[in-house]
Amino acid sequence: MYVLCATFDPRLAVGKVKEMLALANEPERLAQRLGQPEEAENFKQGIEDASMETLVNGVQRVQEFLDVEREIEQVESGRWALGFMGKGFRDKRLKKLRSKRKEYGTLIDAPREFYQLNRVRLIGAIRDFALDCSEQGDAEWIELGNKPLPLPLVEMFEQGDVDLAKKIASALSKPFDKLDPEYLLKNLEGHRTLFFDFEKNLVTFYGPIRGANEEVFPPAEG
Repeated sequence: MYVLCATFDPRLAVGKVKEMLALANEPERLAQRLGQPEEAENFKQGIEDASMETLVNGVQRVQEFLDVEREIEQVESGRWALGFMGKGFRDKRLKKLRSKRKEYGTLIDAPREFYQLNRVRLIGAIRDFALDCSEQGDAEWIELGNKPLPLPLVEMFEQGDVDLAKKIASALSKPFDKLDPEYLLKNLEGHRTLFFDFEKNLVTFYGPIRGANEEVFPPAEG
């Protein structure tokens, strides 16, 4: 997997996020500044609606799904605590667990619902704006290989980490102009901007290099 990596100015990035959060009472102007005037109404809703119940409930469902998955694995492998009850009892338990697993749908549902929230979409647009304003124009393609980026939201959804979901929900549920700019840059991901590394002053993201007239693709192999 290829992504772009560039140096960025942390102070400038934080400052630009602060500027956008300060426009809480001017959603139309905010949408214009972000280059998405057509999203003004959605951004207004994102400013006003701070509910993160979808996030906590979604991750809770993932945790429950994973618990069922683990029990199915234990029963199938013979490591189940009540394995001594016999094959008939085991088969009935498996049937019940598999039926219960179907009730949770897919693991895609939880992150999809979260990223569709207007506040989350707005924060993603602000992070992209901070990227465009602060990256230093030296972006290069890198291959992630076996060293994936630290993406806390991805890990939270994959592991069903309810405690982390509650912490993130608390941070994102504050009044819009009271959100922590540095927290938004360090602890979220989505849209084009993936990861701001404040220790190394590096930002990793998708998309064309700023100023390029055409879409930039990774170099062809060979």
